[in-house]
Amino acid sequence: MLQLKIRNLFLIISLLALISMVLVAPIGSINAEINDDDDSDETEEQESEETEEETDDHEEEDNDDGKAKLEKEGKKVLLTSGDFQIEVNAKGQVPFYHFNTSVDDVRFFLKFQRITQFKDENDNSIYDKGEEVGNQNSDLQLPSVDWELVIVTDTDTDKEFIFRSSEIKGQEFEDTTIELINHFSADSSYLKFDINITNWPFEEEATGLCLEFELNWSRGENEGEGMSLKKESDDTSISLKNDDDVLLAYFESASEVEVDGTVVDDGALLYDTASENASKVNILLNYPSFDETLFHDPEIGTSDEALSVSPSTIISWLMETIESVKDGFLVVTALMTFVLATGLIFNRRRQK
Repeated sequence: MLQLKIRNLFLIISLLALISMVLVAPIGSINAEINDDDDSDETEEQESEETEEETDDHEEEDNDDGKAKLEKEGKKVLLTSGDFQIEVNAKGQVPFYHFNTSVDDVRFFLKFQRITQFKDENDNSIYDKGEEVGNQNSDLQLPSVDWELVIVTDTDTDKEFIFRSSEIKGQEFEDTTIELINHFSADSSYLKFDINITNWPFEEEATGLCLEFELNWSRGENEGEGMSLKKESDDTSISLKNDDDVLLAYFESASEVEVDGTVVDDGALLYDTASENASKVNILLNYPSFDETLFHDPEIGTSDEALSVSPSTIISWLMETIESVKDGFLVVTALMTFVLATGLIFNRRRQK
């Protein structure tokens, strides 16, 4: 009876060893195919030529990856560098910036909504509802502006183009010009855009000018499928992250602003009213009033971590997992075989 039990255990161990061999064999063949070197000169020469061709191809791909690309269609500009792609579009009269992230498949839209002049009655340096002054020109809705597109720089490494107001409906804006001067560089995951406003028709009592943007997002192709993101903000930046703390999007602006040719420290104040778990963000850029010109430089972008997941990383992780499981399985099988074999020998000696 005891011998029968021992035989059964030995059969189980043999079966485990067989399974180990089945698991190991395919990986061994893959490694053998990868590492196998033929002794023939022809094969070595062919491999050398293929390697040189692959190296040349990779060099060309790397060179392409290091370039910035610009595609223009009417009043729409598409910019690409590596895995980052952003669209700037003013054909619908409301300029907006649009880009996607690979992580969570999120589509972001930053829309330039309106410009409001205000009187800062509570001295907090920002526009609050009810502080508008003047009449028509107190609240300029951007659909009342026609834009022209001007390409300034288009090289492999740098792109610069301007959306300039060609007409602002309303007699009071005859001398007013609004420019969005966009800067894009190779190997970047953000876009800088300067805001340049000249000859704004301020009311006498106005103390500031507020530019309002709306940043919203959706998951995938369905714009109706919203989602909440974690928002962190201060006077110069707004960050949006997912539950894994991956930075999906940010809006940032310098605190300095150039007013009538003079730099004013802390002259630009970024403000929003969204909750910490936001489904969209209304962004208010607040500036002091000026006589002739206002110049400021915000930027919008994402993180490299949010753009792509490298397939090689996934494959490496998979192979490492298989190897660790395989190695662990072999060790356990060998140890069990050794223990049971020792027990079998010891039992036979006792029977003698």
